[in-house]
Amino acid sequence: MRRSPKVRSCTTSVEDVGVDKRKAVADEEGPKKTKKKTKHCIDAIKAEFRAKYKKQGLLGKGGFGTVFGGYRKADNLPVAIKHLCKKDILYHVDGTGRRLPMEVAIMLKLADKTSGSVGMSAPVSLLDWYDLNQELILVMERPIPAEDLFDYLDGNEDSLPQQEAKIIIKQLVDAAIDLEKEDIFHRDIKCTPEYFPPEWWTCHSYSAGPTTVWQIGAVLFQTLHSGEQFDTRMFLRNLVGISETLSKDCQDFLRRCFTIDPIQRPTLEQLSVHPWLAED
Repeated sequence: MRRSPKVRSCTTSVEDVGVDKRKAVADEEGPKKTKKKTKHCIDAIKAEFRAKYKKQGLLGKGGFGTVFGGYRKADNLPVAIKHLCKKDILYHVDGTGRRLPMEVAIMLKLADKTSGSVGMSAPVSLLDWYDLNQELILVMERPIPAEDLFDYLDGNEDSLPQQEAKIIIKQLVDAAIDLEKEDIFHRDIKCTPEYFPPEWWTCHSYSAGPTTVWQIGAVLFQTLHSGEQFDTRMFLRNLVGISETLSKDCQDFLRRCFTIDPIQRPTLEQLSVHPWLAED
């Protein structure tokens, strides 16, 4: 039986053992050059990973990594195990000079905010990470049940009832607001060219907030319009449009997301109090 996908909010903090290991790795990675580990060291790190986690079947594959299911052996906690090729990874140098993979730095920053705070939350928590010279392994919590939104749509005749779509979009808006407060621009809500905002096509520039709002609108459009693929350029040419069968408030929410001028487009905070999201 299929269940509604959720953008899960969690306050699980990074494990102490993971923090210690990450610190050791970060300390040997200076801001200018990464010190390569010996084969003996790599074998020891792999053994540590295998001793702690059991990797299972493939969950998904993207342009920058592959994700497997699995569990933590100590307590059978479900985890997602993400393998990334290090040549494709961006790095961040923090205030202390530590050089961290960008994804790790962002997730640790969000984890810091969840400690003792109910208001700030990351969609999933980073539990561990392992540096294997050519490859990076991230171990993250895995909410269950969980399913890719577009796979979920495929199993529901390509569209959802408005009430169900609203639950998903509300969680998405809330998560985006959390990221924005920490000056983090997700950029991967949906990264295909079909979801690029108009300003990208007209002047090849964009900014975080307005782009995120446009892409949230695109995701909502896709969940409510069976068999119709959203495409910004087609939308601008009036070749795809918002269905008039949707409620007036829902149509208004979409139109506001699709405001052509990014300066006039509503903020994420304004979206969060829109009548369509607020109504029962």
